[in-house]
Amino acid sequence: MTLYSLTLFAHIVGVLGLFVGMGLQWAATLRLRRARSMGQVREWSGLVAGAGRLGLVSGVVLLAAGIYMMVVAWGLTPWLVVSFAAMLVMLALGMGVTTRRLRGIQRTAATTGAGTGTGAIPATVQQQLHDPVVWIAAQMAGSSALGVVFLMTTKPDLAGSLLAAATALVLGAVVGIVSTRPGRADRAATMPMEEVA
Repeated sequence: MTLYSLTLFAHIVGVLGLFVGMGLQWAATLRLRRARSMGQVREWSGLVAGAGRLGLVSGVVLLAAGIYMMVVAWGLTPWLVVSFAAMLVMLALGMGVTTRRLRGIQRTAATTGAGTGTGAIPATVQQQLHDPVVWIAAQMAGSSALGVVFLMTTKPDLAGSLLAAATALVLGAVVGIVSTRPGRADRAATMPMEEVA
């Protein structure tokens, strides 16, 4: 067992932790968009802090291990440079945009209708829950993470790396924009319970 193999293990654990954190964030965002009571909003917004901490710690482990492996084994290759840039974009989207806005929802939920779990969701909270920026940023962060995995496994040249990273971001943005259109589930979430039944 070498220091490099331990670092590779830490790198893979960082990747797994990052994807788990993004999955929790994605699930919380989706459920918050479909919430029908303040109790549900409080329940699902409770995942935000844990997912944010997991994502941050995993991202730091992933980057630190990746930098070490780059220095001792890979050197400054184009796919690594683009991967690091994509990771920074992914962290900015996930932590700087999605997590920050979800924490705003969590704070609002904690102070709105605190005494009732089944109360209707006020219009101001509904606006926060259906903020398209939250969902689009979450989709772009996830697609960027997949783009980084693609770069790590295929190791293309600079042009291929830039194309892969840009494609991943654009696809995430397109999926996010298309899926923010109100669907049947979103309309049902805003209807009174007796109308849905």
